[in-house]
Amino acid sequence: MSELVLEQVSVRLGGRVIVDDLSFTARAGEVTAIIGPNGSGKSTTMKGLSGETRYQGRARLNGREINETPAVEMASYRAVLPQHGTITFPMTVSEVVSLGFHARRREPALIGEALARVGLDGFGGRFFETLSGGEQQRTQLARVLVQIWEPVRDGKPCWLFLDEPVSSLDIHHQIQIMDLARAYARTGGGVLAVMHDLNLTAMYADRVVALRGGQCLAAGPTRETLTGPILSAVYGCPLAVNEAPRDDTPFILPHLARSSGA
Repeated sequence: MSELVLEQVSVRLGGRVIVDDLSFTARAGEVTAIIGPNGSGKSTTMKGLSGETRYQGRARLNGREINETPAVEMASYRAVLPQHGTITFPMTVSEVVSLGFHARRREPALIGEALARVGLDGFGGRFFETLSGGEQQRTQLARVLVQIWEPVRDGKPCWLFLDEPVSSLDIHHQIQIMDLARAYARTGGGVLAVMHDLNLTAMYADRVVALRGGQCLAAGPTRETLTGPILSAVYGCPLAVNEAPRDDTPFILPHLARSSGA
């Protein structure tokens, strides 16, 4: 199977339910975005699917239950970019990227190619701690890429799990990284990304999962999910969805939005 399938997945942290009875399907060949306000369970969902946090329910990747699959095996076709990554030792950019190599598969030539793909060509010898926040984020993405370089391996799709992959980036690099993610999906891989920018979501996602309060309010094709009524319910403020005049890509305007205290 070439899908990520969640069935009634719940995650508890400190005795509190953070994600409650979540079900959705993400497909290889597509970019699936998870959206929702702060505290809605987006990153917690990603942590459950990456093995960082245990979940209840069923979550199968390529037909294998994530909780029941050895981490080393899962790492051969699932790579995770966390929301925050910390490097506590002095390491060069190349050394950080090389951390993504699988124990049985090291191809140093990929380091330079991965850095070029994320717009960091020539940065290999620089120290990670000297980089800007956006450059560090792109370095970590290069690390993730070398882990699962081929979108399809041994007949199985590989998956990029990206938690807010463009949060620290300027618009040029946001587009560059989202182009990269879409290209990975279009060549057979799967991409699951936590997103905050609704316009980038509209531009790049094939499917959208909308969360609020740890529950799924909507899941499906982007044009069916990014609607005014759904987004207004998800974010708790009026949102309008319009179409750009030159094509049919939807874009979201917050011009009607007001905080609850306004």
